[in-house]
Amino acid sequence: MRLLRFPTKPGEQYRLEQVPASTKIPYIAISHVWMDPGTSYEHEILFHEFNDPGVWKTKPDGAAKIKGACDTARSWSARRKGFDSNAPEVKHIWLDTCCVDQKNSVELTTAINSMYRWYQNATTCFVYLSDIEKLPGQDLDLSKCRWWTRGWTLQELVASSVTEFFDRNWTRIGDKKTLQSSLTAITKIGAPYLADSKMVSRASVAHRMSWAAGRQTRQEEDMAYSLMGIFGVQMPTLYGEGRVSAFRRLQEEIVKYSNDHSIFAWNDEEGTAGETGLLAPSANCFKKSGAYVHTPTPQVNEPFSLTNKGLSIVLPLQKHQMQYIASIDCPVDAGFIGVYLEFDQVTGVYRRVRPGELCKVLKGGRGQPQRLYVRHRFDM
Repeated sequence: MRLLRFPTKPGEQYRLEQVPASTKIPYIAISHVWMDPGTSYEHEILFHEFNDPGVWKTKPDGAAKIKGACDTARSWSARRKGFDSNAPEVKHIWLDTCCVDQKNSVELTTAINSMYRWYQNATTCFVYLSDIEKLPGQDLDLSKCRWWTRGWTLQELVASSVTEFFDRNWTRIGDKKTLQSSLTAITKIGAPYLADSKMVSRASVAHRMSWAAGRQTRQEEDMAYSLMGIFGVQMPTLYGEGRVSAFRRLQEEIVKYSNDHSIFAWNDEEGTAGETGLLAPSANCFKKSGAYVHTPTPQVNEPFSLTNKGLSIVLPLQKHQMQYIASIDCPVDAGFIGVYLEFDQVTGVYRRVRPGELCKVLKGGRGQPQRLYVRHRFDM
């Protein structure tokens, strides 16, 4: 990975340093929103521009962000040394604009697959809220910040257990502990997951997916790529494959390592899926699925996997008019969540229909468990 070393003595310069991925060098990770809401990088100082003094003059906003982050990190480190003389001095920050070569596809892929771990390993994380200012005597409405709407900032929020929030002037607003109630209200992420990144893996797949609902990314595929760390999976980045394909691949990777049925507990209220498989077309389909958890039952607790005939899975099945209802091991009230399926006599494969709906199946009316092959892709 690459870190930005900031001046700690007169005469020193800002410089980028390549360090081993397993580095023990203490650093502060900066979480922020790129200054341009579109696709332009006009105001940020990028890796290939970093050593050009002229760029620092022509991009004052980008220069101010870097200097503000470094000055704040330097002051933060000094204060920490004042409380604990044994605490190591922090001389580095990690900031994606200049620490990652955006033009190098190999480096970019490595960074995307490593980013969650980089935030997790940071000494602390500074969240820079550039569109808010803390004024004396006024209450801040954090919910209006654009930072909450971005896809990448979700993993940055949960990956780092020690996180501090700053306004546009780098004035400290608070940390995860002092702002916990506001953070939960805005993100719907519970306190245990905000306090300890190791707890994130204990949340159901549907619950974690619901955190991402409504967020946006510059590149449509990044919505899926930004969730890899939260689910502990890795996959190649293929820009140009499209949002649906990238999100499907993410779910396919999750299925390889998890038997959590809540990954099927989604409903497509936007009507983007049509007749489809058991995997969702986007994280938005999990908007109302945050409460769903996987609770295995003896008759259904069988492994499921992806095959060239579709998703092979054991589920209780019952006839429902001209269709079928398969119930998954996600309890709700006095029953379980059910999804509507239709059977193709020619291929012997089921497909999900009515993807905008989930239903409840009573415990005593689930039907007999049987091995099903269900289409899991949208183009099969």
